[in-house]
Amino acid sequence: MVLEVYEDKKFACYWFTREDLEDKALLESLIPEQKEWNKKGYRVCEYHSGTGDIVELTKELLIHNKKVIAEQNVKKKKSQDRER
Repeated sequence: MVLEVYEDKKFACYWFTREDLEDKALLESLIPEQKEWNKKGYRVCEYHSGTGDIVELTKELLIHNKKVIAEQNVKKKKSQDRER
């Protein structure tokens, strides 16, 4: 487990491996610590290691994002054309 604290953005980010997530004692021990971060006004984020192929999943995410942006651009263009 790794903890990264971003003072300027008020984030406390916990990075967990799959092994960390199986360690119930570790997870339970972090609850008071995470509550303290919340009391200080920090947003607590947890990142969990996955089981998928990161290269393939990243590729799919990028393709999806490009499609969404293209669709938004088409809608915006159509809206602008109607206003003329």
